[in-house]
Amino acid sequence: MMSGCYDNIELDNLNIIVGIGIDYKDDLYKVTFEILNSNKSDTVSDLLSYTVNGNGKTLSDAFIDANYKIAKKAYFAHNKLLIISDSITKLNLFNIIDYIFRDINIRDEFKVVIADNPEEILSHNSVTHPVSSNFIIDLMESEKYNHGVSINDTFKTLVSKIINNKQDIIISKINIINDNISLDDAYIFSSNKMLKVFLSTSN
Repeated sequence: MMSGCYDNIELDNLNIIVGIGIDYKDDLYKVTFEILNSNKSDTVSDLLSYTVNGNGKTLSDAFIDANYKIAKKAYFAHNKLLIISDSITKLNLFNIIDYIFRDINIRDEFKVVIADNPEEILSHNSVTHPVSSNFIIDLMESEKYNHGVSINDTFKTLVSKIINNKQDIIISKINIINDNISLDDAYIFSSNKMLKVFLSTSN
């Protein structure tokens, strides 16, 4: 009863990851982490974010490289978003999803979107949306309520659809338009192949 939590780690000793981007360029995987950064003062605590990148011949190597570049332990339990690039969708999308699914450190309740440049999206924070991942999640929710469009599955739901092989999966695409992050198109995948791209109703 007096032993306590032997493996407890204080929040001050963690880098809280809220967004993950995965890209593939020049025969290298590129991983981007969006990390919360708490800047405390005597009067206010501003919760902002910054990004860290890692590269590698394999996705595992890229994750390890990114981890080496942060001073504290990477904490993925609060991850909200996975952004995969167009180039990743042209490789083997389901293999990427399988890798993430098998990583016990990453929760499976986050959303998944596609972007031309995940790093650019995750680093595009501002006064109006200081944490890009949170802004994208809110954007997807508002799209659902404003237009009745529900391309909003969690990673866990996408994996379930892939395993059951009874439903195609649909993933939204986001872009930076007029210096604002916006929902753009949506991709339909079936049997590990991109079948179709259609315009969303947000534009």
